[in-house]
Amino acid sequence: HHIWHPCKTKNDTENLSDAQNCTRCQNNIKLLKEYNELIIGTIRSSGGNNASRFIMVPPYATDYETALHESFEMPSDSANRLILTVHDYILGIEGMANIEQSTYSKEKHDKEMEIYSGLYEKFVSKGIPVLVGEIGGFRKIAKTERMDWIKTYGAITGSYGIPYVNWENAVNFGTINRETLGAYEQDYLDAMVNSWTAELPEVPVSLINGYDTTSGLIRQTKAVWADFWYGGEKDFKAYKYLKLDFSQASNDFTLGVAYTDETTESESRTKVDVSKGDKTAYLELDTSKKIRQVFLVCDTADFSVKAEKLVFTNIRN
Repeated sequence: HHIWHPCKTKNDTENLSDAQNCTRCQNNIKLLKEYNELIIGTIRSSGGNNASRFIMVPPYATDYETALHESFEMPSDSANRLILTVHDYILGIEGMANIEQSTYSKEKHDKEMEIYSGLYEKFVSKGIPVLVGEIGGFRKIAKTERMDWIKTYGAITGSYGIPYVNWENAVNFGTINRETLGAYEQDYLDAMVNSWTAELPEVPVSLINGYDTTSGLIRQTKAVWADFWYGGEKDFKAYKYLKLDFSQASNDFTLGVAYTDETTESESRTKVDVSKGDKTAYLELDTSKKIRQVFLVCDTADFSVKAEKLVFTNIRN
């Protein structure tokens, strides 16, 4: 398969982060669209399979933030076969000061959660595919930080259906040793491949306390608390919501999770109002904390609920 990729523009590193107030940046974004439309038209008219081949379109500087900027629009294409492509080096790039001390901080994690939610809403949900054409964890960065990042990154992008490609430069970002043809770090390479999945992690409904195998109902009584324990702390920081699909419930109830960190315990809860007729509930999660327990509870009476599916997700329909 052949996929076209027009050249990206030169990075305007000084003003890129303030494109809203940068006249030159906005002019460049406009010029890039005109340039891309010229290139796309040339490709489409050049014969053979080029009339229908995919073309990857970079935003200004191939930057995800300019892709989300209001001034950026995808160019027109007679074949409607365009893919938005961006780059992501959240941990840093070669030559950056103190790159060895880079960490996958909460700020970087939250930034990627924001970016990929935005890319999904603006492009993927509108039928425009997104491919991250370059990612990489500079190998001089501590391996623990890179492993934490790639496992979380794969889960985040996978949940939105956004694939990625490693910048395989055989040196500081590469994963394959060109001389031995083996992996520099097999566990890191495995994590890069296996962490990307569109399969969302589920809470096993049949293992929730109070689950009745005959009726499929989860029943809460004074003696039975409808909950599921992870037997320790579970990291779901790649997901913003816990989503419950249910087909019936006897009365209003609360969907919640209990967190545990090194010093404190806390909870997130949402009230499910059965009278509204909705059969889906979303609980917004604190992604900075690990989860130890999921529960469904009614504070005023015994209740039952038929839970069809309970999954962690980033997309709220």
